[in-house]
Amino acid sequence: MRVTKKPLWFSLWLLTFRVLQHSKENDVTVCVFYGDSTIVLYWNYGSSQRFKTFEANRIGEIQESVPPERWAHVASEENPANVGSRGLLPGEIIEHKLWWNGPNWLKCT
Repeated sequence: MRVTKKPLWFSLWLLTFRVLQHSKENDVTVCVFYGDSTIVLYWNYGSSQRFKTFEANRIGEIQESVPPERWAHVASEENPANVGSRGLLPGEIIEHKLWWNGPNWLKCT
């Protein structure tokens, strides 16, 4: 059996939404979610019925929680989530502005 990243993406999405939904401080209906994978964003816009059962169930739950219009693309080099997985040493993350603040264009003025 071949293992791909796709089931991991779906599980990560779903875990994120479930945590956000149970947080009293977050209203997922007004949040905007960013991803750097155009393929993953495309999956969210498509019909969940064209996927295998495992994937379809997760996409369906995500689509019920957050409409596709609430998803947007962020360039990989501007995605703070990538910082920790790109070989940064623990001491370097303390001063890493992208990790702590996000991209400049996302900041409130």
